This record gives sequence, C-alpha cells and structure tokens, in this order.
Amino acid sequence: MPEQSCGLLPQGLLADERVGDQEGHRMPIVINAFTSIPDADIQFSATRSTGPGGQNVNKVNSCVILEFDLHLSSALTSFQKRRICNSVGSRINKQGILRMQAQRYRSQTANRTELVERFVKLLQK
Repeated sequence: MPEQSCGLLPQGLLADERVGDQEGHRMPIVINAFTSIPDADIQFSATRSTGPGGQNVNKVNSCVILEFDLHLSSALTSFQKRRICNSVGSRINKQGILRMQAQRYRSQTANRTELVERFVKLLQK
C-alpha cells in the first residue's frame, strides 16, 4: 500500500529542502494526497552540462540526473506502475529505471528543483 501523505509538504519538495522528523529522517516527495515517494527510491547524480554556458560550463557539475527504479519502488501499486509504464514507457529502460535530467540552469540546485517538479508532474498524469 502506498505511503499516505498528511498533505503538509508542498508537492515536489527536494530532499535537501525537506524538514526531517524528530529522529532526523527525510520526508518523501509528495505526488498527491495518497502517494509519496521515499528518498530511498530516488537517486540523484550530477554531471557537466552540455552546450554553451560561459566559463563554468566545463568545470561545474550543474546537470542533474534523477533515476527512479519503478519496479523496485514499494510506494506504488502494480496498477500505478503499469499506468506509468504505458504513459512514459520510452523514458524507462529495460531494467525498469525511469531516468530524467535537467540542465537548463547554471545552478545544480535550480536544476534539481526543476527536475523534481517535472518528476512529480510526470507521475501525476
């Protein structure tokens, strides 16, 4: 059964920006009132952005990549997983990992924020 959110977190809030509980645990990314994705289900990494961007483009890892293992996630029901596969199947590799990236901004934080917002919207479809 998906973990239910109490609705106190804004949708798409980043792990680094989320308030932990009294024991220091991070709060999940809220998709809707009934579904949230735990931090453990999402992996973030950073790499260098491509294209023009000034002096820092070849020095700073501002491109952010999100990987979400759809098949191993305990937060989604099998129905939700099938629906996501059918709607965004081209973004999911053979291992069942949804991979998204953002590199619009020069800031890793801004790219990560945009990426989480896009991830939430994608799962809300």
